[in-house]
Amino acid sequence: MVRQPGVPGRAGEHVGDLGAVEAPGSAQGAEAERGTVQRAVPGAGLRLGDGAQFGLDGGGHVPAAHAAGATGKGDAGPLGAYPVTLLAAASGLRQGEVFGPEAEHVDFLRREVRVQQQPMTPEEGVPYLGGPKTHESHRTVPLAKSAIGALAAHLERYPVVETETEDRTNPRKPRRRKARLLFLNEHNEPVRRDGWAHVWRRMVGNANKALTAAHGRAHATWVRKGKPDGQVPELLQIPEGTSMHDLRHFYASLLIEHRENVKTVQKRLGHAKPSITLDTCTHLWPDDEDTTRAAVEEVLGDVPPLCPPRRAYGA
Repeated sequence: MVRQPGVPGRAGEHVGDLGAVEAPGSAQGAEAERGTVQRAVPGAGLRLGDGAQFGLDGGGHVPAAHAAGATGKGDAGPLGAYPVTLLAAASGLRQGEVFGPEAEHVDFLRREVRVQQQPMTPEEGVPYLGGPKTHESHRTVPLAKSAIGALAAHLERYPVVETETEDRTNPRKPRRRKARLLFLNEHNEPVRRDGWAHVWRRMVGNANKALTAAHGRAHATWVRKGKPDGQVPELLQIPEGTSMHDLRHFYASLLIEHRENVKTVQKRLGHAKPSITLDTCTHLWPDDEDTTRAAVEEVLGDVPPLCPPRRAYGA
């Protein structure tokens, strides 16, 4: 994805200063996060801080200028396109997995999300909850502070609504129950693929308009400065055909760039086998001859270039 002017390149530069909180799982961290408490997420065992904690405006809303999911009317309704997009980029979840978590599947103190289900939205028929794609897709994924902050801000603006849903996560024992999904459409129903596709297209269109406008301003400034060499502003656009699945590839490339091994990347992405991860992401791993050379040099660097002369017997 292309960085949009006004939208920080790294998520978390505006969603809140949670950097002061100690490491997740520590007593200091838990106490610090509980210290921001003001509003409860019913049944989730967490109370949320005020809007300023998460970089919100006075009304507790994500500022429109910062919302990657802005539609021209502020945030994209109850769906909350901004936290959806940030969660996808920060976790590598498949599209269905992004819309599957319920409030109790997010651990705000440990900063992680459990993948246990996804909404199935057939073209004909009623939506229901099904299991993830594979057995290995059942997983727990750690989240950055920015993603946790965005989810908390989303729940502060749109508290959890219980919806009557058929649960087929166990195909042998389907049942009706009240689900507490994080993301619903404007009718308080599970998000349908075609509905999200419409939001995504609108979001990309608005982002490209903002990028074009920003380029125009930057170009005008460049002209006023006398067109200095090497400083011509570049027009950035989100490429045609970019989809939410590209955020999954972004996440994988981020892990690989930071030297995560194949097994870790497989586990985070929920691939059934490491071979699938290699087939999908081989081109992302660095092919660095210098690294190979350094590894061999460390072991064999002291070997002399020539065999030492043989000593005569008895010398």
